[in-house]
Amino acid sequence: MSLEEDGADNVRRMLTLRLTQKLARRLRVKLPPEVQPATHPCADWCCHVFTVARHRYFLVTHATTYFSVILRAKGATNPSDFVTTVTAGLRMYLADAGHTFAYERFIAPELAAVAFSPVGNRQITGVMNDFARVASFFLTDLSPFETSDRLNEVPVSPLGGKSPVDLFPPG
Repeated sequence: MSLEEDGADNVRRMLTLRLTQKLARRLRVKLPPEVQPATHPCADWCCHVFTVARHRYFLVTHATTYFSVILRAKGATNPSDFVTTVTAGLRMYLADAGHTFAYERFIAPELAAVAFSPVGNRQITGVMNDFARVASFFLTDLSPFETSDRLNEVPVSPLGGKSPVDLFPPG
């Protein structure tokens, strides 16, 4: 899928949520066999689910900067509730972290449609698995947003040792 025209000068906007196989099974989402390209790099997020002390959490990670948000997964058991939880959580966290402009300028316009796709990138899957393990330790004492702050300060090897907070918002 490439950029599609939706009229004379309007580019079709879409939020791409790339789900791990574990999360796709939990939400009962059938993912397409191939990884779909995002319509905009700022609207490309990868999602994973993990459990800490009998509570489920979503890890939502930006596909190129690895900027991550931890969200409680309570009540998000179907694709519609999941999308609502993720978009509301992104909005709240980005506002709290001082990235309101990035959300309003780059992500909110893409919310007209949501596409699910497989993660399809071993590098980001590895980073997300590492982040989930690190988050498991922080979540025993910190809130999900405080844990997100800590994760975003961690140097990431695919970023050349830079931390996600240094590179977000992209472009």
